Amino acid sequence: MPNHLKSILQKSKIFMICRYVQANILAKINQSRGTYISRSGATHRRYEHDIEESIGYINTVFEDYLLYGDIRPDDLRGQRILEVGPGDNLGVALKFVSKGASQVVCLDRFYSDRDESQQIEIYKALLATFDEEERRLAQSAISFSNDSFEFDQSKVEYISDIALEEAQPIFQEESFDLIVSRAVLEHVFDLANAFLNMSTWLKVGGSLLHKVDLRPHSMFPRHSNPLTFLTVPGYLWPLMVSNRGQPNRKRVNYYREKLEELEIYDFDIYVTHIFGNGNEILPHKLAVKLGEDYDATNVDLVRQVRKKLAREFRSLPDEELLIAGIFLRASKRASL
Repeated sequence: MPNHLKSILQKSKIFMICRYVQANILAKINQSRGTYISRSGATHRRYEHDIEESIGYINTVFEDYLLYGDIRPDDLRGQRILEVGPGDNLGVALKFVSKGASQVVCLDRFYSDRDESQQIEIYKALLATFDEEERRLAQSAISFSNDSFEFDQSKVEYISDIALEEAQPIFQEESFDLIVSRAVLEHVFDLANAFLNMSTWLKVGGSLLHKVDLRPHSMFPRHSNPLTFLTVPGYLWPLMVSNRGQPNRKRVNYYREKLEELEIYDFDIYVTHIFGNGNEILPHKLAVKLGEDYDATNVDLVRQVRKKLAREFRSLPDEELLIAGIFLRASKRASL
């Protein structure tokens, strides 16, 4: 397709909807054949020629868990951790092991596309950043041989092709001290069941730490308003995304209401991004303010599409619709 024609068609919401429905059907067919490999989660492929960027990303993810989870490195000793959606690299799992975690289980719905030689470089470079004790612990989890590497499954276990919401039978009740993810929950289609599973697997006193990207992931690239994806009717959205791991469109109110409904959590939800602002809010905030974190220009983005919003979003206030990213921390208490 000529580039100029492609550019014109991408401005048509109807065309883009049809395109995503077709891609969603093809994804289901390929999954049934066992030939589907996702580009989603292939974070480190973007850093193909810059190992330092990969290491920086791993450290940022890990440090965010410590900071917003209010965790000290010593707290991780002996813990069993579930990392949901690690994507193409298990460097964060190695970081946990280097701090004394007993095991990190990494669960992925899709096997992410990856470059194995790049992965070796990343792991070796990451090990070089550890002190002697951290390196000793991490090296107990990974071994290298010629041009390959292997994880000790008792330390770092990788499970792919199983969705979080479908994984209930493979883990025992209260078997994890910590469950974490970054930019994953927005891709989970049956989020209600996913939360039920995590609540079953998490020990009393354990925590959920999830950074969630509420943006459309470039689904409507030629539309100037980033909230265009919220105008697609609710009955169409599953037909577009259910098999491809694209955004489920759940807003911040869903996460708040779900955690309240479960009645076993003390939780905080931090705001990380606002629609219309390019920069991340650092440090993340429990509440954002007009005139400080956003202004009338941001609010106008909501008002431009307010009358076109899908039914499930029409009653939400402007301030909630503007939230484009969150970090949630939830600690499990004993059942009432």
